[in-house]
Amino acid sequence: MGSSIRLTGMASGLDTDSMVEQLMNVEKQSYYKAQRTQYLTEYKIEKYREVTTKLTDFNSKYLDSLSSTNMKSATFFRKFKTSFTSSKTQSASNAVSITSTSEANAGTHKVTIKQVAQAASVTGVKSTGTVKLTLPGHEGETLSFEQGSKLKLYLDGKTREIDISGDYESEEAFKNALQDKIKDTFGTGYDGTNGKINVDINNGVLSLTTINGASNMNIADPGSLTIINGSNELSTSKSLEDLVNSFNTPLQFGHALGDGDGDEADQIAFKINGKEFNFDKTATLKDIMNEINNDDEIGVTIKFNNITGQFSMTTDKVGADERLELEDVSGNLFESLGLTDAAATRTEGQDTLAMVDGIEVVRASKTFTVDGITYQANEATAEGEEITVNLDIDTDKVFEDIKTFVKDYNEIVDYLQKLVDEKYDRSFQPLTDDERSEMTEDEIKKWDEKAKTGLLHNDSTIRSLLNSLRSTFSGTVEGVGTTFSDIGIKTGTYTNGGKIILDDDGANKLKEAISNKLDDVVALFTQKSSKYGNASSRQYSFDEKTTRKNQEGLMNRMFDTLEDYISTYRDLNNAKGQLIEKAGKIGDTSETTSVLSKQLIQNTKKVQELLDKVNAKYDKYYKQFSALETAMNKLNSQNTYISQLLGGGGM
Repeated sequence: MGSSIRLTGMASGLDTDSMVEQLMNVEKQSYYKAQRTQYLTEYKIEKYREVTTKLTDFNSKYLDSLSSTNMKSATFFRKFKTSFTSSKTQSASNAVSITSTSEANAGTHKVTIKQVAQAASVTGVKSTGTVKLTLPGHEGETLSFEQGSKLKLYLDGKTREIDISGDYESEEAFKNALQDKIKDTFGTGYDGTNGKINVDINNGVLSLTTINGASNMNIADPGSLTIINGSNELSTSKSLEDLVNSFNTPLQFGHALGDGDGDEADQIAFKINGKEFNFDKTATLKDIMNEINNDDEIGVTIKFNNITGQFSMTTDKVGADERLELEDVSGNLFESLGLTDAAATRTEGQDTLAMVDGIEVVRASKTFTVDGITYQANEATAEGEEITVNLDIDTDKVFEDIKTFVKDYNEIVDYLQKLVDEKYDRSFQPLTDDERSEMTEDEIKKWDEKAKTGLLHNDSTIRSLLNSLRSTFSGTVEGVGTTFSDIGIKTGTYTNGGKIILDDDGANKLKEAISNKLDDVVALFTQKSSKYGNASSRQYSFDEKTTRKNQEGLMNRMFDTLEDYISTYRDLNNAKGQLIEKAGKIGDTSETTSVLSKQLIQNTKKVQELLDKVNAKYDKYYKQFSALETAMNKLNSQNTYISQLLGGGGM
């Protein structure tokens, strides 16, 4: 302690440091006591917050409306084993599937799916896939190629050279000869007859189109032919001006809307469901597709299949009112994409039409809910076919889920009971900083574990919490003719913290109740107060809370109990949960305003003040010893001088 460098004892021969430390032992006791109090407060805050965290985790798992295991919801208990049987095949059917809600009941239902809701869509004709070359100039119908003329063609990973040299009496003769040579070179494809590439010639333009499962084709070397479009692969990252000849129907640009005909044609414009889009020739196809797909107003998705060379567009929603109206306004983009071709495949949006237990259902979605059961239409049933849907309570599943809850609850109770039962050993007080500096890490860890044990022994807040949890099982649930003991659930005495007891007899009772009295089981766990049914009980008075509790099922009672201890919301008395008021919660204002947090702030301040006093004492003692050293030095100098004088006189 202390910050100055001290060199003492040189003249006097005294062990100054040892003497100062002995003098300071008494002075430092108050500082050590305050430091232990500070750390003890920190340990208690840590313990209380650990309790809050465990209770919050339990609350999130079983009492949060967003949790899949929320036991305040009747859905938790309404788990069914389902079967779907076709009246035609007497076997399982996939035409419909279901999920149950809290209102669902076991039973049998008859379902027919006349049609399944679908989006409006259009799948264009093949817009790419053709390589085009210009034949050399020739007279009449005769075609001549020099000896050694070759066409180097790449197809799906293979590159081959095809000899086209010779004289051909007509374009038709050249086409047929080239068709045979390509078939001999690359094979026939999956139909075993026609080859993988179709050859065509029209007005001096040679066209090569992949068929029979072939996909990627490129002209590596055209020989004496001139390339118009050397690849059937479409890169959506290229600009429109670079893609002009990449489509089977060449892309054409129009004029900017409102400009005169004399301007350069370098724009495209189109409408989707009446909304207009405009791009110039430097835009990429990917840019256009992204803008369409990200437009929430029109709600459509455009895609390109690089294998088939087809573009498709689909509405994001299903239903009979969904539509796809496409129009080229300037230029011919949609025509080039094959989306407005007469041969394009169009599908109109439609609703789901179904019959459930003789009642007609029409929905603009694939799902619909009837009597607490949500049906999903997967496919239309055959003419005259009816699906029998059986729902039987899955007793084993519901029982196992409740059993898991009991296990988790009992672990919480065990943990809390241990905190109030474990003894505090006063011989293991929190270590001071000076004590820690003289110990190994392992020694410190073992000491701290013992120093933190028993800090909440017989703690009134934890005992109150245990009592409150045990009381949630007491009494009846108003309006429910079945009690917790009737369904096999009992609680122990205060000695075991009131854990839930579910023995073999209780398990049998619970399974029987789930099978035969499910509504009562659901009510016992999930019923809400009819009079004071707001989400939180913290806005109610004590009497109102008592009425609310009598009307509530177990899980709502438990939720209210935990709120009284871990809620960061204030009640009518302007207080947060008891544990929060006691030790605070990280991230909440209570982190610094809780009772123990304020104590810790004061403790820390006191420790610093005492440390300052200790350091001041150190400085005082060292100054005194320094003064002694100065005096001793002076005395020694005088003695030396006198000795020298006396010695000199004797001579």
